[in-house]
Amino acid sequence: LSQPCYNVNDTVTVSNTATLTINPGVKLVFAQGESLDIDPDGVLQAIGTEQNPIIFTGALPAPGYWDGIRIDSVVTSELDHTVIEYAGDDGFIDGSIGNAFDGRFKIEHSLIRHSSSYGVAVNKNGGQLVSFEHNTVTLNERPPILVPANQAGVLKANNSFVGNLTDVGGNRD
Repeated sequence: LSQPCYNVNDTVTVSNTATLTINPGVKLVFAQGESLDIDPDGVLQAIGTEQNPIIFTGALPAPGYWDGIRIDSVVTSELDHTVIEYAGDDGFIDGSIGNAFDGRFKIEHSLIRHSSSYGVAVNKNGGQLVSFEHNTVTLNERPPILVPANQAGVLKANNSFVGNLTDVGGNRD
């Protein structure tokens, strides 16, 4: 994808060995309840830059407005210099971005905010967070990240988990 902005009015599924490549500076605006799903035989390559991040957002700025990004790819999908916001309404992934089954993904230099659930959720039954560095996860309605204990070492000290509050104002960082 290379146009400056795309309105996503239906769930997008990447499958059949396809790779969805999103160029720096692209903005994807999701309609309510829609998502980006990367099937086991698909791959997402969303590599932005510091000056031109890739933005995944909802058509309205409300936590949980769109479902989020679900990565089930057995090949590592990558998100670098991205903003993921106003997602998290899909109980299947339970976060703005997450995986199920054997999904593999890495997130670096990214901002994940305003989720109605976790910022990032990694499935305990085979999902793998390959790398998680230089990210900020903030202003989410549940804890910033859900990750199995055996993958906690992937969470580097250069990440920031701030401003994630409970519905009654308690800190969930």
